Amino acid sequence: MLKGFFNVPEPSNEPVRNYAPGSKERGSLQAALKAASDQVVDIPMYIGSEEVKTWKKPHLSTLPITDSIYWVNFTRVTKSMLPKP
Repeated sequence: MLKGFFNVPEPSNEPVRNYAPGSKERGSLQAALKAASDQVVDIPMYIGSEEVKTWKKPHLSTLPITDSIYWVNFTRVTKSMLPKP
């Protein structure tokens, strides 16, 4: 049995947003998704401290919500890129 005085703060959550069609929250979300889909991010690979890019044949990743919008270029490692032990 606990013996003592405890002062536990009242829990509070962040506000629940509606995202209903035509709402301010939905408009800002759609604007952020549009801005993200308009740019392609290049993600380089590092081996040691050296940046390695193989953009001759870029590897593209699509947005999770669609298969038609590419948003990331990334480099895949091959055995020939790794240093010899």
